[in-house]
Order: sequence, then structure tokens, then C-alpha cells
Amino acid sequence: MTGIALHLPVHTADHGGYKLGDNVFTGDCMLNADVGRGRCDFPGGDAQSQFQSMQRLLSFPPETKLYTGHDYPPTPTNQHPARNPLPYSTVAEEKEKNKYLEDDSFEEASVKWRNKPDKGLGRPRLVHQTLQINIRGGKMPSRS
Repeated sequence: MTGIALHLPVHTADHGGYKLGDNVFTGDCMLNADVGRGRCDFPGGDAQSQFQSMQRLLSFPPETKLYTGHDYPPTPTNQHPARNPLPYSTVAEEKEKNKYLEDDSFEEASVKWRNKPDKGLGRPRLVHQTLQINIRGGKMPSRS
């Protein structure tokens, strides 16, 4: 089996995923359909790049399995019934149900719409510490 590295910027410009056969590991580019997508307000994140990354994932055949970086089953409501965590979804399921793909016919409108939810979010917990570790190539900072 041949693996392919995919450049899928979303949180950061260097975000990526992997394709192995009919399976794609999306990282945080795309989340399960009722969650939608990852944040793009982190340092270097970009909604337009995310739009293009999601379109790249949707270009695979409908039966392609998408293994997402996270799954947050929604709190049960009238609109969202309770569900167990999902190991994967498919390109076809995402095209049909992903709440951030309702109208991707116009890139500019989609990017503007996607930026709205992120503007209201607080800073991610532990983002400062995470950036320090990432800058050091995964090495923990000294205790000082």
C-alpha cells in the first residue's frame, strides 16, 4: 500500500494529513459532519486555506473514509440526536451532512461565513504552552 502526505492547512500553514488506500487521515481540517471543521484562528491559521483543504478532501471518491482528528458528539437536542463517537465518515456523508459545507459554491462567502464563529471564541486553553513546545520541535521548555 502506498501512502501519500497531504498538505491540508487549517490551524496552521503546515497542517497535514495522510492518504492510505481509500482512507484519509484529515487531522483537524475536517471534523465529523455534525461538528464540521477545526478552528482557523490559531497563529498562521487561515479560513481560505481551510476552504481549499476541505475541497481537496471532497475531491476524493464518495466511498473514501475520512478519519478526523477529533470527534465531539453533540449534546442531544431536537436538531441533533444523541450518537456514539464515530471512527470515520465518508466523503459522501460529509458532502451531504457537514454543516460547514451547506453552500460552498462561492469561496468568498464561505470563507467570510467560516470566520464568524471563530471570532467569538476565546483563546484555546494551553495555546501559549503548546506554541513554546512546537517552536522547540517538541522539546519541553526548561523548568526555569
